[in-house]
Amino acid sequence: MAGSAQDQIVVEVADQPSPLKRPSRAPKPSAKVREAMQSIEDATTASRRTTSDAMRTAASRGTRALGGGNATNSEVGTGKTALQTLLEVLNAQRNEMLDTIIELRDVVSKQQNTIQELHHQLQEYQRQMECALANTKAQLSEELRQARDQIDVLIRNPVFTASSQPSARASYAEVARTPPSSQPSGVRTLSSSNTTPSSFTDTLSCTIDTSRVEENEKNKVQVADVRKAIEAEVRTLENMGDWRCAAVVKETRNPDRVKVVCRDENETRIVKNAAQKITVPGVRVLRDQLYPVRIDNANRTAVLDAEGNVLPGAMEALGTENDVNIAKIVWLSRKDTGKAYGSMVVYVTEGSEARRLLDGRYFHLAGESAYTTVFAPREGPTQCYRCQEIGHKAFACKKPQRCGRCAEQGHHHKRSVRGPEVRAMQRATQVILARTGRADRRLGDDGPNESSQLDEADTNDKTRSHVANSEHAMGTKRYRGRADSSAVGRPHRSTHPAPRPGSAVGVSQTNYSDARFTPATHGSDHRAIETAFDTSVEDRPSETRFLFKNAPWAEIRTRVAANLERIPWDGNVQQQTDRLMAAVTEAVYGLTPKAKPSPYAKRWWTTDLTRLRQTYTFWRNQARSRRRIGQTAPELEQRARMAAKEYHDAIRRQKSSHWNDFLADDANIWQATKYLQTGSGTMGDKIPPLVRPDGSITEGKAEQAQELLTAFFPPLPARIEDEGQRPQRAPVHMPDLTMEEIEQKVLSAKPWKAPGEDGLPAMVWRQLWPVVKDRVLHLFRTSLRDGDIPSQWKNAKIIPLKKPGKSDYTLAKSWRPISLLSTLGKILEAVIAERLSHAVETCGLLPANHFGARKRRSTEQALLLLQEHIYKAWRARKVLSLVSFDVKGAYNGVFKDRLLQRLKARGIPEHLVKWIDAFCSKRTATIAVNGFTSGRQELPQAGLPQGSPLSPVLFLFFNADLVQHKIDANGGAIAFVDDYTAWVTGPSAESNRTGIQAIIDKALDWEKRSGAQFEGEKTAIIHFTRNMERFSEQPFSVKGEVVKPKESAKILGVVMDRELRYKQHIARTAAKGLAAALALKRLKMLSPRTARQLFVATVAPVMDYAANVWMHACGEKALSWLNRAQKIGALAITGAFRTAATAVVEAEASIYPVRERHAQAAASLWINIHTLPGTHPLAMKKVRTTVRFVSPLQKIARVAEGVRVDRMETIQEYAVPPWVPRLRPTLEADRGKAVEMVNKISGIVIAPAHP
Repeated sequence: MAGSAQDQIVVEVADQPSPLKRPSRAPKPSAKVREAMQSIEDATTASRRTTSDAMRTAASRGTRALGGGNATNSEVGTGKTALQTLLEVLNAQRNEMLDTIIELRDVVSKQQNTIQELHHQLQEYQRQMECALANTKAQLSEELRQARDQIDVLIRNPVFTASSQPSARASYAEVARTPPSSQPSGVRTLSSSNTTPSSFTDTLSCTIDTSRVEENEKNKVQVADVRKAIEAEVRTLENMGDWRCAAVVKETRNPDRVKVVCRDENETRIVKNAAQKITVPGVRVLRDQLYPVRIDNANRTAVLDAEGNVLPGAMEALGTENDVNIAKIVWLSRKDTGKAYGSMVVYVTEGSEARRLLDGRYFHLAGESAYTTVFAPREGPTQCYRCQEIGHKAFACKKPQRCGRCAEQGHHHKRSVRGPEVRAMQRATQVILARTGRADRRLGDDGPNESSQLDEADTNDKTRSHVANSEHAMGTKRYRGRADSSAVGRPHRSTHPAPRPGSAVGVSQTNYSDARFTPATHGSDHRAIETAFDTSVEDRPSETRFLFKNAPWAEIRTRVAANLERIPWDGNVQQQTDRLMAAVTEAVYGLTPKAKPSPYAKRWWTTDLTRLRQTYTFWRNQARSRRRIGQTAPELEQRARMAAKEYHDAIRRQKSSHWNDFLADDANIWQATKYLQTGSGTMGDKIPPLVRPDGSITEGKAEQAQELLTAFFPPLPARIEDEGQRPQRAPVHMPDLTMEEIEQKVLSAKPWKAPGEDGLPAMVWRQLWPVVKDRVLHLFRTSLRDGDIPSQWKNAKIIPLKKPGKSDYTLAKSWRPISLLSTLGKILEAVIAERLSHAVETCGLLPANHFGARKRRSTEQALLLLQEHIYKAWRARKVLSLVSFDVKGAYNGVFKDRLLQRLKARGIPEHLVKWIDAFCSKRTATIAVNGFTSGRQELPQAGLPQGSPLSPVLFLFFNADLVQHKIDANGGAIAFVDDYTAWVTGPSAESNRTGIQAIIDKALDWEKRSGAQFEGEKTAIIHFTRNMERFSEQPFSVKGEVVKPKESAKILGVVMDRELRYKQHIARTAAKGLAAALALKRLKMLSPRTARQLFVATVAPVMDYAANVWMHACGEKALSWLNRAQKIGALAITGAFRTAATAVVEAEASIYPVRERHAQAAASLWINIHTLPGTHPLAMKKVRTTVRFVSPLQKIARVAEGVRVDRMETIQEYAVPPWVPRLRPTLEADRGKAVEMVNKISGIVIAPAHP
C-alpha cells in the first residue's frame, strides 16, 4: 500500500490539441450507462464503509485486549500472557484487514471490468456510426456522380421532339430547309476544327480552308459552289449518281473554312478525295479531325526520351495497350524540371474512343495507370498586335501600326499607358493646377497671399521648391460669371483672412525641361501649368565583382609564385610596383570566379527552394485547371495546399537560418547595425542635384562630381603668413623596416574592407603573403629609402557619404568624402603611422593634452579633465569661460609645406619627411556619383586623404602648436583631432573676456599661418557658472562675426550646459537610445542570442556614451527616460509582453540595468586612471575629496576608497618598439617533446597537457 501510494498519475497529452468542435446540446447517457455508474458509486461507498468499520473494530479490540492484559498482569503478576493475547488480537485484526483488502480488490476488479465493458461498447457504437457515415457518404457520392453523368449526357445529346426527330437519312428538302448558320437536323453535333470540342461524338466531316484564295477568286468557293463541285465529282463514281451532301456550312468563328458533314467514314474518304480536285487556287483540305484527351500522372520515361522528345513507337504501343488509334502525343508539363510524372495530351482519331477513355477514367501506360480528363485548351481570339484587328497575326500584317490603347496611328501604346511602363518613356507630362489671383482683385476681398503669386518666370525657375499651393483663403468664391461678377451677385468677403495652406502637389527632386501656362479658354479663373518632367531611368553600369570568398587560393598562390620568378628585383619604386601588381592581378583576376548579378537574386535562396517551388507550382496548376473547367478535385486541392505550406515554411526557415548565420560572424554585426539606423530617406545615399554657391543647380552627374570635388578640396587661401624660424628637435632614430611589423599589419587589417581602384581587399594579400612577402618587404624599403610612392597608391576613389543630421542635402558641404585607397599602400601607411605613434608616446613629440588618435586616450577622459577644472573653479568661487573651435575640412585643407616644416621641427627623420612629402604630392582622385565614376584628375590641394591610417597622426603634428597650452588654475586647452577647446578662469564672466579674446586671437593667428579655416557656425562660447551675478551675455567678435555666449554647447559629443545639469544631454541620449531600441525591435526572426548581441552593440553604447561624465546628474526621472529604451530592447530580446516589469525582462534578457552598467563603467574608469602613465593629464590630476561642489570623479573616488591602487601596474602605450621581434609561442602536443624542448631552449614554451 505504501508503495502504491507513492505512484504518480501520468496523463498523456496528444501531440496536437484536438480541433474545436461546434457547440451542441450535451448528450444524455443511456439507462444502461446510468445504472453502471450508480453501481460503481454504491460499490465504492460500501468499500469505504467496510474499511472504516474494520479500522474502528480493530482499535476497540486492541484497547480491550490491552486493558485485559493489565488486569491479568495484576492478578498473575506477569506480562507474558498479556503480550501473547495482544499479538493474537493483532493477528486477528491483520487477518480481517487482509480479508477486507481482498474484498476491496474484488470490488476494484469488478469496477475495472465494468469500465472495460463500457469502453468496448462505446468503441462498438463509434465503429457502427463511422460505418453508417461512410456508407451514407459513398451513397451520396454515387448519386451525385450519376446526376452529373446524366447532366453531361443531356448536354452532349440534346433530346428532340417526335416531330423533329430525323430519319435515318435526311432528305434533300430537310437539308435545304436548314439555314447555313444553324445545325442541320440530321446532325447531332457539329464541331469546328478550329477549337477542340468539349463533347465527343461520332460526327464525321471534311474541312476545306479557303483563307489562301485570292480576293477575286472568293466568289468561287462559297458554300453553294463547294457543294456543287463536290457533288459533281462524287456523282461520277459508280452507284453514286444521286448522291447529295448531308450538309455544307461555314464555321462561325472562321468564315474562311467550309465544313462538309459526312454520314460515315467511307463517305468521308470519298468527300476528301473529291475536295482535293477543286481547281480553285489556294483551296486546302485539312487533316482528319482529332479528339484530344488529357492524361495526368503519366510516367515520363514511358513517353519521353532523355532529351524530352516522344519515344519512337510510343503512339503505336500506347494505342495497342488502350485499344485506340493515337495520332499525336503532346507533353504538357515542363520538360526541364526532371519530374518523374507529368501531364500529356493524346489525340485519338475516333470520338467514340475518346469518350471511352473519358468514361473509363484510366489510361494504361507501360503497366501503370494514369488519369484521363477533358482537355480544355485556353485559346484566345486571333488578333494582330500591329493593326489591332481580329482574324490574322502580326507576322503577316502589312497595315500601319496602331496604338493598342487609343487605336491611333503614329505612336506606341506605351505613350498612353498609365502604369509602371511610363518609366520607359523619355518624357512624361503632368498638369498642376494653380490660381492666378485675378478673382481676388476683382471681387475686392483681402487678396491672395503675396508670397504665393506665380508667374511664368516662376514656373521655369528651377531653384524654387517644386510644390504648388493654394493661394486663396478658405471659403472664398472662385468662379467668374458672364458679367465678371461673383456667382452670388455681390462681392463675397472671406471670413478667414489668413491664407489656407492648400493641398500641395509635391514633386521630388528630378530634372524637368519646361513649364508654362496653358491659355484659359474655358471662362474659368483656373489656369493650368503644364510641366514636362524627364523621368528617364539611366542604366547604371555594374562593375565586375569578384567572389574572393570562393577563390581557389592554393592555385592562385602557385600561379603568383610562378609569375614572380620571371620578373627581376631591380628598378625604381614605380617599376617594382607595376611588376608586382601585374603578377598578382593576372592570377587573381584570371582564377577568381566572377559574380553574376541579377535583379531577382536573393542571398538566402537555395536549390532546395527551387525544387519546392517547382513542386508547388505543378500541383497548384493542376488544381487550378480542374477548378476552371468546373470539376472538384479534393485530393489535388489538398496536395496543392500541402505543397504551398511546405514551400513557404521552407522559405521562412531558410531566411531565419541565413540571418542567424550572417549574425554569427562577429564581422557582420556592424553591417547589421546599418540596418538599424533610422532617418535615411527612400533614396538612400543617392545624390540629388546640387545647389552651387551662386544659386544655380547642377545638371548631370558630371557637374555633380565636379561640384563635390570643388567642395571637398577647396583651394588654399591666397596669402599664408610665414611661420619663421622654429626650434628644431633632434631627429628620432628609426631603423629599417622589418618583416615582422609588416606581417603584423597585413594580418591585422580588416580583410573585407572596401578596396581602392585595383579592387583587391586585404584578404588577397593575407592569402598571398607566403609568396609575396619578400617582394613586398623589398618594395617598402625601397619606397622609404628613395622617398617615392607609386602612382597606384596616390590615387583615391572617393565615395560621398551623408553627414548625419543635415537638413539640406542639396548642398555639397552636407556630404563627406571617403577615400578608397590601395590596400597594399595602406599597409605601408599603417606601418609608418605605428612608428610615428611610438615616437610620440616615448619621446613626447606632441602635447600631452592632445587626446585624439592616440593610444590610451579617449573623449571621455578629455571631458572628465575639463569637468574637473570646472568644479575646481567653482570651489574657488570662479567662473570658467570656454571657447570651442572646429577646423573646416580638416584633412583635405592641410597645407603640405607647413606640415612638413612642423614635422621636421618636432624630430621626425629627414628620410621620413621626404616620404611624407611624396605621400601628399601629386595625388589624383576619381569620384563616384550615383553609379557614374568621373575620370581621374589631379588634385591641386589634396591635403591628407580621409581613409588613410596615416592621416590622423599627421594632423596631430599639423595642429600641435595650437594645442600646446599649459593646464593650470588660470586656464588650459584640450583637443581631439580637429576639435580644439580652450578655457580661462576668473572671478566672473566679464573678467574672463580678456583671456577668451586672447585665445581667439591665438587661434586666428594659427589659422593664418597654417592655411586652415575655422567653421564660424561651430564656434561656441560658454561661461560655466551657477551664479547669475557672475554670468555675462556680452558677445565676442570672431572673424567679423558676432558670437554670443550660449547656455549649452556640444563638446566632443556631450551637450554641456553652463550649470552642468546635463538635462538636455540625458534627454537626447534617451531619445537616441529609444530610436535604436525601436529599430532593433523592428527586426524580425532574431534569436534571443542574436538580439542580445545587437542590443549590446547598438543600443547600449548609444545610451552609455561618456556616462562617467553625466551619470551623477541622472536622477530617478531621467533614469525613467533611459529605462524606456532599456525595456523595449529587453522586449525585443525576449519577446515578452509589453506589460511585463522592466526588472523582470532585463533579467530574462540577461542585460544589465542602466545603473549597473554605469557602476561598471565607473569601476573601469577608476582602474584605468591608476594604470595610466605619468605623462597622461588625467593621471597627474590628484583626486581629493571635498565638501563643496563634489565632482563626479570625486564621487567615484569615495565609492572606491577602500580599493588598493598602490599595487596597480602602470600600463605603457608601447611595451616594446614596433620593430622589435615579439615572442613567438611554439605549440607542441607531445609531452615528451615539450619537455625536451624546455631543456634545450631558453625562453617561453607553451606545452598544453593532454586531457
